[in-house]
Amino acid sequence: MMKRSLVSVLAISATLISAPSHAFLNFGNSDDSITKTLNGALNQVKATSQLTSNISQQLDVKPKQAAGGAGALLALAQNKLGMQNKQELNQLVPGIDKLTNLNLGGSSKLGSNINSLSQVNAIFTKLGLDPAMISQFVPIVLQYLTQHNASNSLIDSLSGLWGSNS
Repeated sequence: MMKRSLVSVLAISATLISAPSHAFLNFGNSDDSITKTLNGALNQVKATSQLTSNISQQLDVKPKQAAGGAGALLALAQNKLGMQNKQELNQLVPGIDKLTNLNLGGSSKLGSNINSLSQVNAIFTKLGLDPAMISQFVPIVLQYLTQHNASNSLIDSLSGLWGSNS
């Protein structure tokens, strides 16, 4: 019964969203604007989930651990990189703010608090990961960025920041 109800709700939602006149979603924006906004949000979710999925699968860690570990590394990068590399990083990882501002439980959040690898180590420990795993996360994140056409300058800066010899 619940399964049938869920399917019905999804079908109705899909019908309403794909309906030609979706004025209920149009708050003064054109249909193109709404579509762009929805596509942008979807692309952000896909990008961050692709990165965390890669980490989770390759290292056999839970998705929350993959997101938290990647978020800690990316937060450190955002706080330490020069403006040009930071802007490039933000473009290469749409939705990076979702990873770097994860709530780790209680009042703990990633973000502007991370300014050193020792703080990244502490986040890994809080996530139930051995801090030595940072050296396993880094090549996966760098590979993801390289596959998305990161500049050599960005890769070199991140490698130095994260202590990688890549």
